[in-house]
Amino acid sequence: MGLLLFGLSWGGFVETAWYVALVVFGLGMLIFVHELGHFLVAKLCGVKVEKFYLGFDIAGLKLVKFVCGETEYGVGILPLGGYVKMLGQEDNPARLREEIERAKLQEPRAEGSAAGVQAEAPGPEAPTGAGQPPVDLAQAEQALFDPRSYLAQSVPERMAIISAGVVMNVLFAFLTGVLAYRLGVFQNACGVGSVAPGEAAWQEGLKPGDEIVAINGKPAHRFADLQHQVSLGDIEHGVPMVIRRPGVPKPLTVTLAPDRRGLAPTIGITSPFEPELSRKLPSLPGSAAAKAQPRLLGGDKLVKIGDTVIADYADVHRQLALHPEEPLTVTVERLATDGGTPAAKPGHIATVVGPQPMLWLGIEMGIGPIVAVQDDSPAASAGVEPDDLLVAIDGGPVGDPLTLADRLRRVAEKGGRVELALQRAGQRRTVRVAPRRPEWYETPFREKSPMSVPALGIAFEVSRRVEAVASGSPAEAAGVRPGNVVTQAKIVPPSPERLEALGYGDQIERLDTEVTAIDFEKHKVTWPFFAAYLLQFALPESRVELTLAD
Repeated sequence: MGLLLFGLSWGGFVETAWYVALVVFGLGMLIFVHELGHFLVAKLCGVKVEKFYLGFDIAGLKLVKFVCGETEYGVGILPLGGYVKMLGQEDNPARLREEIERAKLQEPRAEGSAAGVQAEAPGPEAPTGAGQPPVDLAQAEQALFDPRSYLAQSVPERMAIISAGVVMNVLFAFLTGVLAYRLGVFQNACGVGSVAPGEAAWQEGLKPGDEIVAINGKPAHRFADLQHQVSLGDIEHGVPMVIRRPGVPKPLTVTLAPDRRGLAPTIGITSPFEPELSRKLPSLPGSAAAKAQPRLLGGDKLVKIGDTVIADYADVHRQLALHPEEPLTVTVERLATDGGTPAAKPGHIATVVGPQPMLWLGIEMGIGPIVAVQDDSPAASAGVEPDDLLVAIDGGPVGDPLTLADRLRRVAEKGGRVELALQRAGQRRTVRVAPRRPEWYETPFREKSPMSVPALGIAFEVSRRVEAVASGSPAEAAGVRPGNVVTQAKIVPPSPERLEALGYGDQIERLDTEVTAIDFEKHKVTWPFFAAYLLQFALPESRVELTLAD
């Protein structure tokens, strides 16, 4: 994770600095190409180029300089452009001639004074008032009359030199455009990779694998189209979308009311993923996937899970949701080795990946009110509404809100029903619900995400007040007690030396060893986001530091 929510961690600083460096490099290339045009054409015309600079050397200040031949090259202190200085280059040549005339009038006057002779006063056309700087006559005449001077060139040559910068930029843009077109630019499709619990897309029942084909009546092809249309759409009344769902013959039409709590309106989805393992870190150290034999490598493409052929990431998502507690036989297509080089024998490799246990501190927090109910869900059919508070299940306590989804999933797999006791404004009512078997798993991956129960189709808040502490748990050993309120939390990974001792030395550069620190009030982060999402990415032997208030 490597974030100091939402301050700037070292990892975030490095990433920001990298993007700033890319912008500076891009602008520098544009300036360099522009000035290179002036430089090359001036050289072709025989003009003496005195300076070639990126940035301006204000007051002689520069970052670097060197002389090669007759030209001084350098980088100026002020990064607002660049320039090529040619002999005789003057925006107003008449001014240079005036300076030469003034210098000639100054010379005899100085000689006459030395001999005691009164020099003739200059006329009004050549003023020599006090305060004007002395002129180097030889240098000025050279600039005007030297055959290698810019001013000594013909009009067409001077026009070519001045126009060369713009022409060079046009040629550079054309060539880079052709190169980019040949290489191709990856664009995320306008579809659904994952859905944030409780938000607009979740409430309307959007699923991983859905393809968004139209927004606001306009065709959508890229994920950037979605971001653009949502920002410009009707925020108050919702944004209409046409959805194509695999296995459903007719397109679906939904209207989503974007969430405006962030910097930009969102509907709570991520762009589609590919069923291919990350080349940087294909599996998290210590996880079930990391223990699989044969090993999973970066770039492996998932082609089968069990007997199910994987066509896209939605198939992976569904298989993981349907088999959360079973070892899975995963077949991958391997094209490269761990070092990224082509594999000696490309082909399909099968490996068994066990279930991944949820990392748990042993803290049971209080459940908060329901914030959203999915359309066409068991909860909606039973009349459950936002602002209801779930106070009991089958006559007993609700228990840990973070494990509620898993408990009701097991009820759904057995075809059972549950009795939910709900409370609103002091009034209590009971409803019976038949949970559905979830075909998609849900993760509170956004900072403000509530916890959800896919088997019911509800999302609810979770407080940070400790209701119970499990016996023998890390929380009990650390002295956490019921009634404590968690105000801050830090995930502190092991040191690089310890990771190396654990056998992860070859992966240290790929791992995020930054401290993940959260101030829940300041950063407006929910407990599910921390405990059910961030904590699950903790490296082996990480520790959690909690700040508690009573």
